[in-house]
Amino acid sequence: KAMGKKDKKTLDKMKSKFIEGATAKNMDAKKLEKIWTDWEAFAQYAFNKSHSTCYAFVAFQTAYLKANYPGEYMSSLLTNNQGNIDKITFFMEECRRMGIPVKGPDLNESDVMFTVNQKGEIRYAMSAVKGVGEAAVEAIVAERKANGPYKSIYDLTRRANLRAVNKKALEALGYAGAYDSFTNYHRAQYFMPDKKDGMNLLEKAVRYGSNVQGSAGSQQNSLFGGMQGGVDLTEPTAFGSDEWSLLEKLKKEKEVTGIYISGHPLDDYRLEIKTFTTGSLADIDKVKNREMKVAGIVTTTETKIAKNGNQYCRFTIEDFTGTYNFSLFGKDYMQFKTYVETPNAMLHISGRYAQRWNNENEFEFKISKIDLLSDVRTKLTKSLTLELSSLEVTDKLIEELDTTLSKFPGKTKLRFKFIDAEENIAVGVNATQRSIELNNDLLKELDQLRIGYNLN
Repeated sequence: KAMGKKDKKTLDKMKSKFIEGATAKNMDAKKLEKIWTDWEAFAQYAFNKSHSTCYAFVAFQTAYLKANYPGEYMSSLLTNNQGNIDKITFFMEECRRMGIPVKGPDLNESDVMFTVNQKGEIRYAMSAVKGVGEAAVEAIVAERKANGPYKSIYDLTRRANLRAVNKKALEALGYAGAYDSFTNYHRAQYFMPDKKDGMNLLEKAVRYGSNVQGSAGSQQNSLFGGMQGGVDLTEPTAFGSDEWSLLEKLKKEKEVTGIYISGHPLDDYRLEIKTFTTGSLADIDKVKNREMKVAGIVTTTETKIAKNGNQYCRFTIEDFTGTYNFSLFGKDYMQFKTYVETPNAMLHISGRYAQRWNNENEFEFKISKIDLLSDVRTKLTKSLTLELSSLEVTDKLIEELDTTLSKFPGKTKLRFKFIDAEENIAVGVNATQRSIELNNDLLKELDQLRIGYNLN
């Protein structure tokens, strides 16, 4: 019973009784110690056979679903965990690994739950957007099913129940990108205030929808110009504004969903993170007293003054797996403060997760070096290796590759790795007469040619 309940204290009390009783029956003392040690290890995670059988059965069922209905399976996982941002982030990365696109919420495709569209893409649940309750989503979906897709933001406010779909819900959906399928406006235009009356497009759309619904309810539409009693029933017009930058767009998405959906600020640095880090932020507390390199984007920084009058700071960085809080004191703070006090800085951090100097029972990550992630590629990359299958090398591919490489002359060494999968042979060759400039444009063109590559 103590083993089943993980009751270590009770188990320890039983040891002497077990040893004494078995010794009295002429059992070997060393064997008894070994048996008891094995029992203690087993007791750390012990349950009965019927329980393990159920686990095994469920494991086979879920494996079957994941293999044969990957989109539906992953959308169900996301729905059941939509209140847990860490798990949502984890499952989003798993979807990426499986090659299943997870699209942001869409007014004409999304539902209360995460769903799979006809292309096999997962659509983000509208109810998972902060500020958009289930009542609002149910009203939007019910009207859409009854009378067809929405054609514009004005069509939405004309048709939807504005008591449920209020201004706050419309703004949250706008930040999350739910209106992106309406190509006549970009996201920033919905929130740019009119210089004349200070109202933004969403506010005007709500007023317009309310007027239309009120007029229809009273059945007093005018025959002249869509006017009745001074109420304007014509659709408002939007005015031009600059589009949000990708970083601004992603920042707004995260404010209302807790995660980045349409991309990640670190997407352009996936290759550097894969090549020049030794783990993710989620791995830090698992690797003690060993040099570690991580990367991420600064999300918050807080500068404080210690009791001795010296400044110090605490800052948070985020990668694809989650977030981690760091601290800088004394000389380290003075050395690295320009990096961490820059909003949205993307950093490459080296250090060691070790014991605190004044408390051996607590650990902290001691930073030894910080670089901008944008500089890491130039500083640490010695060469770019292109991987080519011997079966796929054709005259056309060689010509296309030569054209691509000639566009980016530079100082980075170029290597080729020719792979023969059938013979299990790989041959490396240095390109002695050509070097390249390693930038994102080159990598994108290599991706288009479906050529694998690695940094060295």
